[in-house]
Amino acid sequence: MRALKKVELLLAKSVGHSSVSALPEPELFKQMIQEVLDLPKPAYKSRFLVHVGKKMYFIWAQDVAFFHSKAGLTYLVTRDGGQRYLVDESLNELEKALDPAIFHRISRNTIVQIEALDVISPFENGRLKIGIGAAKGELLVVSRERVSGFKNWINQ
Repeated sequence: MRALKKVELLLAKSVGHSSVSALPEPELFKQMIQEVLDLPKPAYKSRFLVHVGKKMYFIWAQDVAFFHSKAGLTYLVTRDGGQRYLVDESLNELEKALDPAIFHRISRNTIVQIEALDVISPFENGRLKIGIGAAKGELLVVSRERVSGFKNWINQ
């Protein structure tokens, strides 16, 4: 935030002058850019605590096939065998906490993990159907509004 404030102050000062360029001196500009680059990267959630009976287990993010919400409950489904676990977070909370390079929200009730995708095929009304081995016959569909964003995410 400090670097952004500096840029705003410098730009505000330069607007009051009759100079052609509103950019600061090259060395100062390089320094400000470096400060922005040095800002801490967001920490994404790497594991999930799940409850099975009286025991608790960790499920690592790379072991998740997808998250699915149904009847107000959110489930984590694993890649190996499609085990389902109840998680405490909502899909909206998960969407903010997960790495967007690895996880993508395909509909209002599903977030998928890129390495879990097996096959993508056209579906009704411009939507896409996703095949995930762990889904065990469950129909995962990319909503029409999210198809474009999903394709961009896949092509990264």
